[in-house]
Amino acid sequence: MRCAAATIPGPGAPSRGAGRTGRTAWALAVLCLSVAALPASAGPWARGEGDVFLSFTITGQEERAAILSGFLQPEPALSAYGEYGLGGGLTAGLDLGWGEDARMAIVFLQRTLTPPEAAWQVALDAGAGMRLAEGQEATPLLRVGASLGRGFGDWETTLAGIGLGHDGGWITLDTAAFLDADGGEAIWQAELTLGATLGDRARGILALKAEEWPGSEAMVTARPSVVLSIGEGTSLQAGVTAPLRGSDAFGASLSLWREF
Repeated sequence: MRCAAATIPGPGAPSRGAGRTGRTAWALAVLCLSVAALPASAGPWARGEGDVFLSFTITGQEERAAILSGFLQPEPALSAYGEYGLGGGLTAGLDLGWGEDARMAIVFLQRTLTPPEAAWQVALDAGAGMRLAEGQEATPLLRVGASLGRGFGDWETTLAGIGLGHDGGWITLDTAAFLDADGGEAIWQAELTLGATLGDRARGILALKAEEWPGSEAMVTARPSVVLSIGEGTSLQAGVTAPLRGSDAFGASLSLWREF
């Protein structure tokens, strides 16, 4: 959860019917959801020196009432996310998002505090960027965050004659605060992610995210996804977002990952 746009989603923002203010909030929500499904590599682990990770995502979301009525008009959003390993536990990154009525960009630097061989990994990060919504002036953003994670080994069992298990996985807890550089209220969030390797080509991820926007109640969403390797260093991630509290919007996303 290092990237700003990824960590400022607003699925509970006012709907399109709320006029210009509501439309702008909805546009920001869709834009941020587009990078809400973070790469499995995100978390406290430092990227190796000279290693590069790129992710390109398309996302759409719609409110429950529209889905039930069959009147679907999801607003698509695009995003690009990149990381570069600097060595010495440092990882630099760039996060860009494009929506119909909103744009967002941030650069960040993460410092992993623990040695690579440590079971538990801890990292701190900071970033700065801009958010621009149609009809509004650009808003400068400052981000501070912390991340905790641990990998674990494989596991298998048999239930009713059916083999169950995985080939290892990871768990992370990411927290972040986004500060309006102009003095506005902060946005707070936390995300708990559990991932497992399901074979040579597949990984499963389940993320639970809690966040609070100024002037609105806290929101909690579930974000399951599947990652499939389609070639050396290339993967596809397909995911959905389901509201658990404080939101009525469902979403879906498709990402292309590239590592080299």
